[in-house]
Amino acid sequence: MSIAIKVIDGYQKYISPLTGSNCRFYPTCSEYAKWLFANSDIFTATIKTTIRILRCNQLFNGGIDSKDDVDKFQFIHMFYTTHASVSP
Repeated sequence: MSIAIKVIDGYQKYISPLTGSNCRFYPTCSEYAKWLFANSDIFTATIKTTIRILRCNQLFNGGIDSKDDVDKFQFIHMFYTTHASVSP
């Protein structure tokens, strides 16, 4: 998972400064993604990061996302972990 964090660090260092300071959320999407990849499995981190980025537009209000947010997609995670442990 450190590869994902290094990719996010590269984005923060090289690409993010070019786009300006216009984030709709706190923490920023990239900081939120880094926290998720450091503290959860790769599947959960990828799903939550993708959902967060998709919400970053004019159709959704910005705001503060807590690290303690309820996982709205828990059923996906349960399905993934249940079927990932099954051997052929």
